[in-house]
Order: sequence, then structure tokens, then C-alpha cells
Amino acid sequence: MPRQPSDHARRTPRQRRSQALVSAIVEGASQVLAQEGPSATTNRIAERAGVSVGSIYQYFPNKAAIFEAVARRHIDRLTALHTELVHELSETPPDQAIPAAVRGLLAIESADPALGEALYGMGESPEIIARVRAFEASIAETLAVYIAARSATGHVRAPDPTLTAKVLVRAMAGVIRRTLAEEPQLVAHPRFTDELIVLVEGYLRPAAGGG
Repeated sequence: MPRQPSDHARRTPRQRRSQALVSAIVEGASQVLAQEGPSATTNRIAERAGVSVGSIYQYFPNKAAIFEAVARRHIDRLTALHTELVHELSETPPDQAIPAAVRGLLAIESADPALGEALYGMGESPEIIARVRAFEASIAETLAVYIAARSATGHVRAPDPTLTAKVLVRAMAGVIRRTLAEEPQLVAHPRFTDELIVLVEGYLRPAAGGG
């Protein structure tokens, strides 16, 4: 992302019409960014959003501010998926928790992959970097709580649940992101999900004779 100061939004949209305009700008920028990357121009964003360039500058001082708004909305969407996953895991029987967690993490990592890849490849502002890290940490924390509970009953091997969760989240993210980049059609294949489940279960499986 451009390093120039973004100053965030120039004006805060308060009326419904203004909110709809800003939403259209952010959606248009999301689509253009996913297709063209950070080199996308403000003119292209305006064209895709169906608004004038002047309308954009009423609410955003520059392109960096638009992309920050795109990143914030993307993270908000991922956070909503994470919240759904936490709720689902709280109601999932222990013997089905790992498959449920894998499917949930797969859904989060593969949500709008083109946009996600574009955002990950940009030099975001400190605010966005902090939000991304906090989001990824929250996923690991959720998984660590589950792993600690299963470890206490001997169902999984995890002498350090926090570290185990971090390794799992980062390993899965790496596998999923590389697959999305090289063979995106494979991510939707049921066998891909099955292989991820095998990977996680194998890593967490207690050693023979260990309970």
C-alpha cells in the first residue's frame, strides 16, 4: 500500500445516501484492487463504483485512505466468520471439533482470496497491520483454548497449547494461501479439506502409549 499519509476518511458519512456512496466506493475499490493490485488508479475505482472522482475525494483524501477502508472492511468480514466459528465450536462434540475447526479456518482463509492476496502483499498502515495481527492472534487464541481442554483429557498432544495453536494456524494458512495462489480450484475440493484434517489430527494425535 502507498506509504503516503492516508488521513483516513475526509468526511464521515452520516446520511443514508452518503453511507451508500461510501459503501459503493469501498466495494468498487475492493473489486479493482483484487483484479489489478495496488497500481489501480482512483479513476478506475470511480469507474467501477459508478461515481465521479470528485465524489471519492469528498470522503477520501487519497488512494491510500481508500485501500485502508477496504482492508478494514475485509478484516471485519473475517472477524465475523471467526465469531461464527467460535460459536460453532462451542456447540460441537469433541470428536467432531477438529474437522469443524479445519473447515472454519479454511472458510476464513479462502474468503475473497484475490482481495486477501492483494492486501497481504501491500505495505499497510500501522493501524491495518495491528488489526491483521490482532485478528490472526484471536484465531490462535481460540484454537489454543480448545487444544488445552482436549490436552487435559488426553485426547490431543499439546504440552504447550498456545505454541501448538500458533503452529497449526500458521501451517494451515501457508498451505491454503499457496494453494489459492497456484491451484485455486483445489481449495473447494472435498479431498483438500480431508487432507487438512488429516494434517491437523496427525499433529495433535497423542504419542503411542501416551494416553
